[in-house]
Amino acid sequence: MKLYGRSDIGKKRSKNEDCFVTGELLNEVFYTVVCDGMGGAAAGDKASFFACEMVKTLLEKMYRTGLNDSSLKNMLVSIVLAVNAKVFEKSESDPSLAGMGTTLVLVLVRKDSAHIIHVGDSRAYLIREGEINKLTKDHSVVQSMIDSGELTDAQAHRHPQRNYITRAIGIDRNLKVDYNNIVLHREDKILVCTDGFTEYFDDKDIYSLVQNEDRDIVKTVDRIIDKTIEAGGADNITAVLMEYDGE
Repeated sequence: MKLYGRSDIGKKRSKNEDCFVTGELLNEVFYTVVCDGMGGAAAGDKASFFACEMVKTLLEKMYRTGLNDSSLKNMLVSIVLAVNAKVFEKSESDPSLAGMGTTLVLVLVRKDSAHIIHVGDSRAYLIREGEINKLTKDHSVVQSMIDSGELTDAQAHRHPQRNYITRAIGIDRNLKVDYNNIVLHREDKILVCTDGFTEYFDDKDIYSLVQNEDRDIVKTVDRIIDKTIEAGGADNITAVLMEYDGE
């Protein structure tokens, strides 16, 4: 498994409220967590950093060999719910943190399986054999409008409410998370990213940026960040790329 990530403040923000963590657990189990904090003055950067660090700590504490897929799913869901409860508790107990929250995408790869948990509008994509597919579905106002037939994907990309999310870590005591898992093929790539990147590029553009000839994931992620900054860089930008080598 090849794994590399990078985060950039962009051109217009005064601080970076994105955060990501990558790591390896027992027996070549790899993971990444990507968060995009929200709340501005209400400590979005603290929410995203805390969420990433808590997921890392709990994964290292709770993961063990021999878990079946159902037990692994339950573990991942319980970790994200625990993070939500703690971020919510912090925002309730400290007035300077009131209203803070964060999106979250957690991808864990074990053998040939990828397990994905997400909340909010940060995304995971699968790039495979000439195609790109979303592994996550945005929890957002415009996605709800797409689902109801009020908007097309193209219209949603330009809609003034495109950045309004309907779920986030830390906003409410109760939280529903989405889970997905897929079987990986050799040379599959999974891109995990925040909306500071996807604001500027559609799926076709993203595929072109990721599926390049140099096959160097460091150069690929650097190109993603650089192209986003060239396109405007109005928000923080985070991208993590995972490439499955079949071993």
